[in-house]
Amino acid sequence: MLRKIKLFFLLAIVFVLAFPLNACQRLEGKIEDVIVEEEGKKDTKKDEEEPVEPKKPEEKDALLIPFAKNNGFDATYGYMDKSGNVLIEPRFKQADLFYESGVAVVTDSNDKVGLIDKNGEYLIEPKWDYLYYNDEMFFGYQYERNISAGFDPNGKQLFQRDSYIGDFSEGYAVVYGEGYIDRTGKPALILKYELLTPFVNGIAEVAKDYLSPSYYIDKQGNDLTEKVSSGLMMYRDEDTGLFGFKNMQGDIVIKAEYYEASPFLNGYAFVNAASDSYNGLYGIIDTAGNQVLEPKYCGIMRMNNGLIAVGEEIQPDGYNSYMYFEFCKKALYTADLKKSTDFIYNLVENLDNDNVCVNDDNSVFFLNSNLEQSDELPKFSGRGYSIIRDGKVLRGYINNRLTVLDTKGNIIAKDSGDIDLGGGIISKNQVAQSLPVENINYPVLSGMKDSSLQEKINDTIFMEMVKSYEDFARLNGPEDSSYINSYYTITKEKDLVLIDQSIDTYVFGGVHGYYFRNTLYIDAVTGKVYTLGDLFKPDSGVWDYLSNAISAKLNENMDEMGYFDNSIKITADNKLALKKDGLVIYFAEGDIASYAAGMQEFEFTFSELSEYIDKQGEFWTSFN
Repeated sequence: MLRKIKLFFLLAIVFVLAFPLNACQRLEGKIEDVIVEEEGKKDTKKDEEEPVEPKKPEEKDALLIPFAKNNGFDATYGYMDKSGNVLIEPRFKQADLFYESGVAVVTDSNDKVGLIDKNGEYLIEPKWDYLYYNDEMFFGYQYERNISAGFDPNGKQLFQRDSYIGDFSEGYAVVYGEGYIDRTGKPALILKYELLTPFVNGIAEVAKDYLSPSYYIDKQGNDLTEKVSSGLMMYRDEDTGLFGFKNMQGDIVIKAEYYEASPFLNGYAFVNAASDSYNGLYGIIDTAGNQVLEPKYCGIMRMNNGLIAVGEEIQPDGYNSYMYFEFCKKALYTADLKKSTDFIYNLVENLDNDNVCVNDDNSVFFLNSNLEQSDELPKFSGRGYSIIRDGKVLRGYINNRLTVLDTKGNIIAKDSGDIDLGGGIISKNQVAQSLPVENINYPVLSGMKDSSLQEKINDTIFMEMVKSYEDFARLNGPEDSSYINSYYTITKEKDLVLIDQSIDTYVFGGVHGYYFRNTLYIDAVTGKVYTLGDLFKPDSGVWDYLSNAISAKLNENMDEMGYFDNSIKITADNKLALKKDGLVIYFAEGDIASYAAGMQEFEFTFSELSEYIDKQGEFWTSFN
């Protein structure tokens, strides 16, 4: 899992751009209260300090803030100042906060991503599937063409390559199977290896084959075994496949008895004493092979500033999903293992090579390599993740809102997620996150004249969008855990509130996750929830029409999709998604075809359904 953890966190950087998957909640008391030191070496000075109370970030005057315009069946985003003056007219499907360099990432109506300036002009044309900021550069990637490109902070293209590239770190980026490139996109170090990790403090872990022994190199490609690994190199026993260590003369110093291992660094190596890939018992050994941290934990990872994150203790014979380490409680150790914390951190992430960002049950704050809270960075209540440096400011998700703040914790700009639905009704984004594995966004309506009706609608939204799915969030050890991440769009057409919820779930250890769609249509005048059956006249024959039409499409695409059956019966209970000129009847992944076939959607125009629609009915008249 040592290599699985590395790979997972590299991939997680990409996926978190689309939606956040993890984080933590609030802290009370002093960080010093949970630090344990070797006897006789306790720092008494810290006991005399007053506690740093968690606080909510103070909001400063914002610059350009994204806002949404309700268009009925969709919403578009533009930018305004804090006074509400529109500076960039709404025309984007999504819009992020501006970076310190004066640029912002936006998504157009075709779901392609680009970069704009403060006048709304494109600096990078919207042709990328994703565009993200890393190591003072922007990076774009196109899936179908497998093209990557690098841009400077102002959007000037620096290079383009016909391959996927990893994150830049210290001026180098991984190109898997090729080696490392520099900021110009040119090869900086050619290594046709399967395992290549980012450079941290001038060194990177590499291995020729994914399961072969790894070692550290410098930026010139020199083997650093003698310099940083105490002269001990990994070896793999050909008969057992287990790892051990030899000296530079080839003599066995630590026999091969570990399913996984990392090279020595600072006198210690991480090992996995498990029997196979379905469990994991992680610990630390010294250069004599002594287990200085007994292998009994669900995961272990070295942070950029040298701190060591250790996951919870687990049962020796149980299944251990590598994802459990991401969400479980973690302890932190200094590089020399002389100081440690309790298992109190839900999230530990690198901010830079000097500090890590941590979340416990109450607060977000930053620790240096000596487990001391940073004096130059803020501490605030709530939940924070994916926080990075953007010039002189910090940028990341604070209480599930993309936020830009200064190093004192003052908010410069924040994406509220709120939208004006018209008629005085405001939709305010809320998040259910009782567990680190739960992240369910949902709207709460305000501004309605009838407060009892407003309460009824909000109760309905909560039941349909939160209570119906919250059981997907479980954190009961590696064998019984799963996460849920949910987001939505909300608009209003005439009297009809339209909510389209997207739900991603994953049971730890599963082959794949699942994606669900949940649409909700509520009458803002009566509070009634409408379903497919409410749209049509009774006994109109619509169910036979829809069943025959969709069955015909099943047969037409049977070879491509591999549907489970060649016919289907549509009823009033089937799920629908409204569009401006028609509707879509949809089925979740795995309902009528394999998971690999994805969600199945069948579109019909209102004109072809005209004879069946109850045009005097409440549902139809609520939006027509």
